[in-house]
Amino acid sequence: KYSDFMQSMNQNSPVSTPCASKLPSTNYSAELNSFLFQQDTTGTKEIGITETITSDENNLYYNINYPVTGMDAIDNIIQADVDNTLAAFKQSFADYVAPNADARPYLSMDYHSFLTGDSIASFVLYLQYDSPNYANPVKEVRTHNFFLTNGKEIALSDILIGDYIELFSFRTKSYVNANPNFYIHTGQEEYASGYSADINNFTKFALSNNGLTLHFDPFTI
Repeated sequence: KYSDFMQSMNQNSPVSTPCASKLPSTNYSAELNSFLFQQDTTGTKEIGITETITSDENNLYYNINYPVTGMDAIDNIIQADVDNTLAAFKQSFADYVAPNADARPYLSMDYHSFLTGDSIASFVLYLQYDSPNYANPVKEVRTHNFFLTNGKEIALSDILIGDYIELFSFRTKSYVNANPNFYIHTGQEEYASGYSADINNFTKFALSNNGLTLHFDPFTI
C-alpha cells in the first residue's frame, strides 16, 4: 500500500544547480528532498485561480479543476493539457451507453501549485479515471514547471547539472528498499525498471521553496 505522505529525505546529496545569473533575484535551491507516490493531502495552491469544467451527462461524468495564472504562455500549455485529456476521455467512451447513472465512466482532475521565490511556478495535476470496465480506478500525475519571467516550461536540464539522473535513481532505490511499504516490490524487475537511471523515469517533478520533489504514478515502481 502506497503511503499518502511526502517522505523527507536526508540532505547529504544535494544536486548542483547552475549559476543563478539567469534570474539574479532567485535562489535556485533544488535539493532532492522528497518523493511523492500518492497525492499530497495538504491542498496547497500557491498560485493560480481555479477554473472548473464539469458535466453530468447521461453516459459519462467529469469534474476538472485546473489553474489559470493570467500568463498566456503558461495558461495555454495547461489549457491544452486539459483539453486533450478531456477529448481523449470522451473519445474513449464515445460509443458507450451507461445502463444507469452509477455505471457512467468518470474523470476527475485537481491540482496543487507552488512558487519558488518569485520566479518559478510549479503545477501538479492529479487525474483519476474510473469506469465499470476497469478493475480499479486509474490514477495519473502530471507536472508542469515554468519560469515566471518568460513563461518557458522548465526541463531538469535547465536547473540542474551533474549526474542527477544517476542520483535520482540511487536515492529512489534507497528509499524504496528502506520503506517497508515498498520492500515487497523491490525484487520484481518491472518495479526496479521504474527507478533505473533512465531520464524517462524522472520526467515528473515539482519545485517549491522546500526544494525539488519527484513524482511517480501509483504502482509504477
